[in-house]
Amino acid sequence: MEIHWFTGSCGGTYIGSSVPGTGTLTVYPDSPTIYYAKGYNTDGPGCYSPGCGNVSVTIFNGEAAGVWKGYSDTLWSNPLNWGQCTPPDETTDALIPASPAYGRLPSVDSDDGTCVCRNLTLEGSINGVSGNLFVHGEWNNNGAFDSGTGTVTFIGDGEPAIVGTGITEFNMVITQNTANPLELEIDSKAFEIDLQHPSNEGIDLRGTEEIDLR
Repeated sequence: MEIHWFTGSCGGTYIGSSVPGTGTLTVYPDSPTIYYAKGYNTDGPGCYSPGCGNVSVTIFNGEAAGVWKGYSDTLWSNPLNWGQCTPPDETTDALIPASPAYGRLPSVDSDDGTCVCRNLTLEGSINGVSGNLFVHGEWNNNGAFDSGTGTVTFIGDGEPAIVGTGITEFNMVITQNTANPLELEIDSKAFEIDLQHPSNEGIDLRGTEEIDLR
């Protein structure tokens, strides 16, 4: 006895089989899918059971890794909130949409290095920063950012820059980049930064607006 699985309809497109009670069938859907199952008698000439069951598969975080979904809560460090259930790391860009799939916007809640990304693009906002957000590349804010009591650290050997048209209110920025200066592009918005600069590289200021470095 086997279970034969189909998509489209009961008896539609055959995709594989499993053994009742012990067997499994691995599938990789990229969209919500209904799988249909029919019993198949492997003894003798073989025949299908008259009945048919089905299983519905819902994909919660089908976006690419690094795209914020907000499925579980607001915590940046929670893998369930990111596409592919994979939070960004120093090699992955982070994208915060203006309207996340599940409505929640992220908060940075940790100092232990788990809130990290390569390039960060804000189309929405980050609400509440009590930890340290580590950015290994460019900060592109076209939404809104209020760092609260938290810290943004530009780190690594990428090309750090603060750009975008959104409102950016940093509490503290730390530069630990070992290879390139931090570029501040301020044509569109004026902002204030409490800056700590322990690295040996410089800071490039570009634009026509005012910036207050403290």
